[in-house]
Amino acid sequence: MKLYIDCCKDLEEPPNFKLIKKLYNLELSEDEVIVSDCDLQDLSATPLLNALNAHKTVAALNISHNLLGNGTMEKLQQLFTSVGQTYGGLLLDLHCNHFGPTALFQAVAYIDKAKTLLIEILEIKVFQMGVP
Repeated sequence: MKLYIDCCKDLEEPPNFKLIKKLYNLELSEDEVIVSDCDLQDLSATPLLNALNAHKTVAALNISHNLLGNGTMEKLQQLFTSVGQTYGGLLLDLHCNHFGPTALFQAVAYIDKAKTLLIEILEIKVFQMGVP
């Protein structure tokens, strides 16, 4: 939680209080980050993703039910490819966001390339993109 607040200050982005409350509840398990339904958008998610990048250890990341788009997917790719990031497995939940076809293509392309990144759950509801 402190890393998140520090990253907010660095970016001059106001902290998201819904997110802070969820991070406070996660203090016992710092490698499982569940911040669904926090009204996060691409810009407001940046401090969180920067904090996760500094933390270096994530076993589960649930950012579902937010307002995230293609910019967030690019930042997630940076997070997972940053120096020192190693994963034996990752639970990743991205559903109910605003990812477009480009973001989904990036996710699939990255998953295909990643040899050490095991995606256990990647739940994306396709109908939200207008595809029946």
